[in-house]
Amino acid sequence: MNTTSFTLPASSDSRPHLDHKPGPVTAFIFLGLLVIGIFFAAYSLVSDINAAGNVTITWLPYILL
Repeated sequence: MNTTSFTLPASSDSRPHLDHKPGPVTAFIFLGLLVIGIFFAAYSLVSDINAAGNVTITWLPYILL
């Protein structure tokens, strides 16, 4: 059995900086992914409703979801 142990260097750079404000690139990526996700969900909902053969005449089902 090996008696040596591995120790990590005590460096503060290996930790995330959670007390700092995220940069503009991070905000842009987050908002872009959020918009893509909302459009994908809306497209999937519309295609599923059309595939079921229902005709929606109001926006109420979409708003409730």
